[in-house]
Amino acid sequence: MKPAFVNDHRLVHPSDDHGRQPSLSTMLGTQLTQMTSPLDSSMRSDGNLPRASLPLILAASSFPPWDLHNGASLRLHGFLRELSICWRVHLVFVAPADHPSGTPASFFDHTVQIDASSSSGPSFVAALLDLERALAAEAEAERPTAIFRWTGTSPVSRQVGSHVPVIRDLIDCATFAEWVLFRTVPPKTAFLKIRGILRNFRDERRAVRSADVCLAAGQRDAATLSSISGRKVLLVPNGVTIPTSRNDRARLPTVVFSGTLDFPPNIEALRWFVREIWPLVRERIPEACLTIVGKNAIAEIHHYDGAHGISVHVNVPSMFEYLEQAWCSVAPMRTGSGVKNKVLEAWAASRPVVMTSHAVNGLRLPAGSEALVKDDHREFAAALANLLTQPALLEALGKAAREHVEQHYTWKAVTEPLTEILEQCRLIERP
Repeated sequence: MKPAFVNDHRLVHPSDDHGRQPSLSTMLGTQLTQMTSPLDSSMRSDGNLPRASLPLILAASSFPPWDLHNGASLRLHGFLRELSICWRVHLVFVAPADHPSGTPASFFDHTVQIDASSSSGPSFVAALLDLERALAAEAEAERPTAIFRWTGTSPVSRQVGSHVPVIRDLIDCATFAEWVLFRTVPPKTAFLKIRGILRNFRDERRAVRSADVCLAAGQRDAATLSSISGRKVLLVPNGVTIPTSRNDRARLPTVVFSGTLDFPPNIEALRWFVREIWPLVRERIPEACLTIVGKNAIAEIHHYDGAHGISVHVNVPSMFEYLEQAWCSVAPMRTGSGVKNKVLEAWAASRPVVMTSHAVNGLRLPAGSEALVKDDHREFAAALANLLTQPALLEALGKAAREHVEQHYTWKAVTEPLTEILEQCRLIERP
């Protein structure tokens, strides 16, 4: 049986003495299956070289990666910013007219923008086809080391730069997310969810099989994508920027929930937390405050504002300000997929997080945080209340969380597997 990590796209390698054309999995060898072998220093790019002499990555995205309040954009931006230290980066992207304006980051060596009149519908489909044509032209002209595709670009395209290795970052697994939701819907609407699950199953199976290497941000996402495609999918979690630490903690015990407030998994999580968990916490700590902060809040979220110590702050310029004021954070997620940026951001701000096992999704936990993972609403409330009444424990867990992020979840740390893959791609001789 052939290795299941990558597809068998035929590439020429000079060491093939018998005229065979081995698969990319053979080219990349144990780097893809183990991802633990240190790179030889001679394989690393020299950051002091002129940029024109650095190897090239050709990136394709269905969205501009500079809206840093969006999880997918944040991941794309973080990866490419880190890789740009030792690689030239050319980006081909779609920018719908209704997308918030922004300026391309300075670390992109070249960008090609494909215009679309909206973020969905026929014009967006046409824009994605234009993206494929532009990507093909760039691949032919520049002969990049690899093509890096982000979720939303053509799921089955292989003709573009067929001699160039393709790395695809699906980030999340929609099949997994739909399956979790399926278990909560009324029987009358279950068949609609089944149709969605089957559609996502088909699309994601094709997406994984059309790439040489496929990535996902969460452990359950990677495992599901691997199961439905028969390929190994590499777990590469999100990273986080480490903020300057300040001690601005509020006088009253304050809990923060952060996230996009029109996103169904966040809406469901807050509904469960406010109805089932927060009253139990307030029974023990009547002065406790809950800060809900994020963007695009729906009416239901606004209705929480002003009751039972809850305040809602929408479309704020800096999420970190509210994390600094909080004593701890919560991630009561029961649906959704991927890695929760809210968890990493809180840890980076030295704030421990009480969360469900669904929110963990493959994240390594800081020392002592194992006791903060609870799925039962009573146990969740008890863990949160105990944390808020023990200042020394709060301080110790917060310090451990920040140190943990600094070691494992900086953008440099999470990008190392991609660097190893790209360095191996450089060794492949192409026709």
